[in-house]
Amino acid sequence: MNLGIRDKRLLGGLITLALILGISAAATSTVLAQVNDDRRQRDRRQDDRDVNRGERRGQERERESTRAGENARERERRERDRERIIRERERDRLARERERERERERIAREREIARERSRRPVGPIYRPGRVYDPVYGSNRYPDNSGRYGSARAIAEQRGYATGLDRGRDDARDHRSYNPNNSSHYRDGDSGYHSEYGSKDAYRAAYRDGFRRGYAAGYREFSGYHRR
Repeated sequence: MNLGIRDKRLLGGLITLALILGISAAATSTVLAQVNDDRRQRDRRQDDRDVNRGERRGQERERESTRAGENARERERRERDRERIIRERERDRLARERERERERERIAREREIARERSRRPVGPIYRPGRVYDPVYGSNRYPDNSGRYGSARAIAEQRGYATGLDRGRDDARDHRSYNPNNSSHYRDGDSGYHSEYGSKDAYRAAYRDGFRRGYAAGYREFSGYHRR
């Protein structure tokens, strides 16, 4: 069947319209696909940013926790140092106090000895037929040989008094027990006079008294500081 010119034009218009619509649909589909792809890419980038943000926050929290631990350890170290310094200062203060106390005791003892000596005459006082020792306040009479029989007692008493002081000094200064270390003991003739007779006998009696006095003084002062 033959179509008229108008019909042919109409058919051509329809075909053209169909092509245009098909092209438009294809273009729209392409655009929509591109839009969807862009959206998916944005979503992935957003997800990546969220993941990175979460990781950064986790890392930051970890760093903060590490800093907090380090700060706590530093505070503990400073506190230990402060307590150690306080203990050392207290120990030094007590040591200084003990040293001052020992010095006061030594000075007081030396002053007492000086006062005692200032009240005593120097050397024995001789009277007819007897000798008076001002240190111990005793009258001594000569024996049949013409020598004074009190020489040993005087030597022992003087040795005891000197040994007593030396024993206290050694105990106070934390020195070992050693009476032989004193020059007074080694010489053994402190306060000797020819009227006392044999120097060897005087020295033996002096050393005997010194040893007993040293033992008493060392024991006395050591016991005082243990209480």
